[in-house]
Amino acid sequence: MEPIRFTGTVNVGRKSAWRFLIPGLGLLLTVMLCAADSEKGEEASSGPATESLEVLDIHLEPVQQGKNVLHVKVRNSGMHERTLGVHINTRSPHYGPGIGWGTIFFETVAAGRQRDCRFAYKLQGPLTDDTNVRLRFYNLASRESFTSSDDTAHFHQRQYRGSDLERRQFAPLTSAGEADAREVKAALERLQELLAAAKYGEASACFTPDYLQAEFQTPPMTFEEAITDPRFAWFSWDTDQLLELTPQAVGRRGDEWGLTATRGGETWLITFVRKGGTWKIDGIGGYVPFIALSRQEQLALLLPRLEKRSTEHFDIYYMKDSTAQRELDAIVRRREEGYRRISEFIGRDAGRRITLVLFEDMATKLRWTAHQGMGLAEGNLIVEVYGPEGRLDPYHETAHILMGPVGSPPALFNEGFATYMSELMGEEPLRNLGGGDASLYARVRALKAGGEWIPLAELFGYTEIGSQKSRPHIAYAEAGAFVKFLVETYEKDRFLDAYARLTNSSDPEIHQRNLETLEAIYGLPLAELDRRWHEAFQSASASTLASAGK
Repeated sequence: MEPIRFTGTVNVGRKSAWRFLIPGLGLLLTVMLCAADSEKGEEASSGPATESLEVLDIHLEPVQQGKNVLHVKVRNSGMHERTLGVHINTRSPHYGPGIGWGTIFFETVAAGRQRDCRFAYKLQGPLTDDTNVRLRFYNLASRESFTSSDDTAHFHQRQYRGSDLERRQFAPLTSAGEADAREVKAALERLQELLAAAKYGEASACFTPDYLQAEFQTPPMTFEEAITDPRFAWFSWDTDQLLELTPQAVGRRGDEWGLTATRGGETWLITFVRKGGTWKIDGIGGYVPFIALSRQEQLALLLPRLEKRSTEHFDIYYMKDSTAQRELDAIVRRREEGYRRISEFIGRDAGRRITLVLFEDMATKLRWTAHQGMGLAEGNLIVEVYGPEGRLDPYHETAHILMGPVGSPPALFNEGFATYMSELMGEEPLRNLGGGDASLYARVRALKAGGEWIPLAELFGYTEIGSQKSRPHIAYAEAGAFVKFLVETYEKDRFLDAYARLTNSSDPEIHQRNLETLEAIYGLPLAELDRRWHEAFQSASASTLASAGK
C-alpha cells in the first residue's frame, strides 16, 4: 500500500467563486479531495489569486501508536508573504474514554515561493480501523491572526480513518553492541537524574525535536510547563513512573535502538536515535496513560497514598495533615447521620458501602481524577474537595448512591431528590448555585419573579442537570422544590413509586410513557401538578420559608 497522498491545487482565493459559478461542484470536489486513495486532486482555479496558498501535496508517513510525521508541500502564488496554519487532530475512539490529540502548527511562506513542511503529531491509542486523523489548512496573514473560534475559516480539510492509513511495519530488534547498550542505558539514567533534580531545560535536550513536538505540542507550551502540568500525566507517562524504570536489554532496528525498561509488572520500550553524536529519545511506549485507566485502576494507584478511616458505612480516605484529617470526627458524624436518615426515608438500608475520597484542594483532585470541579460521584464512589477552597454538601451524593437501587428516573426526580434531602438534613442546598442560604421554595419564588424559569414540562424531559446547557442554577432549584412539593403534599410512598417506575431517557416514546405513569400514580396530569406546585411555593409564608429544613 502506498503512503497516502493528495496532489493538486487548493486555492483559497477562488473558493467562493467555485461555489457561485458551479453550485453543485463544491460537494463533488470535497468528496474527491477526501477520498483516501486520491492520487490527483482537481485544479481549483485557472490562475493565482492575490493572497492564495496552494496545497500541492499531503503525505502521511506509515502510522504507529505514538509519534508520527506529516509532510505538506505548499506554494504561495500571491504577492505577499503568507502563513500556512495546519491543525492536526487525532482521536482513538476506543482507547479509554476516546482519547484525542490536537494542535496547530504554522509555517511562513514567502511570496511566489514553494515550501516543504514537516510536522510531528501523535496517535494516542493502538491503531484500529476507527482511528481518526483530521487535517485543516488555514491561509493566514500571520500566526497571530489565527482564531480557533472560527470553525469555518480553513480553506481545506482532509479526514482519514485507520482503515485508510498505511501502518508502520516493525522488524524485530537485534542485539546491540555492548558499548551502544551501555551508552543507551546511561542516556536514560541521565534523563532520570535531570527530572529528579527538576532541571527541565537540560532534560528537554534528551529528546528529539519530533518527540517534543508530538508529545508536548511545543510551542507554545514549554517542556517545563508541560511536564509539571497535572494534565500531561493524564495523556502520557508520569514523571514519577519514568523515574521508577529500571533499564533492561538494548536492541537495534535499523537506525533506532530500543531499550526495554521495567516498572513493577510493566515493560516499557524507549526508542533512541543518535543525533550529532548524542543519544536522543524518539519514542516512549508500554505505559497506559492515566486517563485510559478505569476508575478502579486509578483508585488502585491513588488510595494507598492516602490515610484511611473506616466507619459502619464509609471508607473515608484523606490526605495527611489535611483539613479533612483535622475535622474527621465531624465528617464521620455527618456522613453516617445522612446515611441513616436517607435510609429511613427510603424505608430500608440500601446495604451499600461508600468510598469517600477527600482532597485538600482542586489541583490535587484534578491531578488524580482528571475531573474538574469540586466533586464527582460514580457507583459507590464519592470524590470531593474538602479544604480552604470550599466543601460540598455532605448529603447530596450519598442520596444519589442510596437511591441507586430504587430506580433511574429523569433528572427532575433524581437531582431533585438529592437536593431536597440536603435541605431536609439542614443544609443550604443551593449555596454553590447562587442561592445563598435561601430555602428551595424561597429560591424558586425569586427565580420566577426575575423571569429565570424552565417550564416544568420542559424540565421533566431533561436527562441530566449540571451541564451549562441545563442552566443548573435554575434547574437544581426547581427540581428540588418540585420534589419537596410532591413529598410534603402527597404520600411519600407515591414519590418512591414514581422514582422506581419512571425511566431516564431522551426517547419520545419513553417520555410519553413517563407522563402517563406519573398521571396514574398521582391521579393528575403534569400540568395540574405544575399549577398546584406553583400555588404551594407562592403561598408559603416567609416564616415557613426561612425555617424550611431547619
